[in-house]
Amino acid sequence: MRNTKEYNRQYERTSKRKAYKKNYRKKYGVEHPEKMREKWRKRHQRRKEKIIKLLGGKCVICGYSGPALQIDHINNDGAEERKKHGNSNGYYSIIYKKIKEGSKDYQLLCANCNWEKILAKKPSPQGTEAIKEIKK
Repeated sequence: MRNTKEYNRQYERTSKRKAYKKNYRKKYGVEHPEKMREKWRKRHQRRKEKIIKLLGGKCVICGYSGPALQIDHINNDGAEERKKHGNSNGYYSIIYKKIKEGSKDYQLLCANCNWEKILAKKPSPQGTEAIKEIKK
């Protein structure tokens, strides 16, 4: 007699089952666009919250820890990276994996500090120091 759990796992991996699930999701998405938007919005928010938690949960410059935190690309290469990977839910998954692997390419900044960094037009460790000097 087969192990039911293992059988179900193997069945879910078959190409016929995968095709059925893909078609079902596509049809469901067309019939219920508002539910799908809500589902993707929640997934996006959960991924962003995981990244924020991994990065320490507060702005590296001023210590702010509210809803206006933004994921900053230290080397100012965010636009290039978004073009490469697309600006979608999958993009946050890529960032999350990189951070879990130990990447130091990202930091958390509040919206205010992030804009000050952008306006200073300096890459981050130097940009961060310049902003700290401005705030003194």
